[in-house]
Amino acid sequence: MKTAIFLGIETSGTDTGVALAGPDHVIFEAVNHGGNHNEVLLGLIDEAFKSSGIGLKTLGGIGVTIGPGMFTSLRVGLSVAEGIAIAHAIPVKGISTLFALAQAAKEPGKPVLAVIDARKHQVYAGLYKDEQVLIKPRVIYPERLAELAGRFIDSGTVLVLAGNGTRCCVPFLSGQERVQVTGIQAPPPHIVAQIAARLIPAGGNDIGRLVPLYLRRTDAELKRERTGD
Repeated sequence: MKTAIFLGIETSGTDTGVALAGPDHVIFEAVNHGGNHNEVLLGLIDEAFKSSGIGLKTLGGIGVTIGPGMFTSLRVGLSVAEGIAIAHAIPVKGISTLFALAQAAKEPGKPVLAVIDARKHQVYAGLYKDEQVLIKPRVIYPERLAELAGRFIDSGTVLVLAGNGTRCCVPFLSGQERVQVTGIQAPPPHIVAQIAARLIPAGGNDIGRLVPLYLRRTDAELKRERTGD
């Protein structure tokens, strides 16, 4: 029996990433740095299938990051993932960008603090240990992270950091736990595919209810609130 292959899509930040992977192996992975997601994503997906010889209808499912992240970028990834899933009757799973970061940086038994730059002097953050969620995704000021993380991990614990919010968080964490900086800036798309490979066979399918995880209201929503429109 052949192992199912899963498509991973990552568009929560400035990069566009696509991968084809099984639960424990990677067939294809490509990341375009800084391009327009609308212009790049479908071309990368086409390249993935052409270079691997895999057909869309043979996919076991699709994994796509749902955020937190850049509002417009997330919508591109989600709309493409759901469009493919509906057109080809393929299950699709929305995956937290922070959880995918934590899985990319995972070391057995070590807590991983995933942090994404949320601008406005804040970060999106989540704390994970292996598959366990210790702190759910939230928007937070970096100076509050040490106190919050300290509720869930013991003093002296090695705290693994991943995400593009790492740099602004390290100064507020170095006095408490031993900090291990991974240098991982964004979730690799093969990790997104492999998370989907674990979750979809267990009954995970978000088709028809795939929504972005913003954690913060968009600028357009805030403007409407101010103007009363």
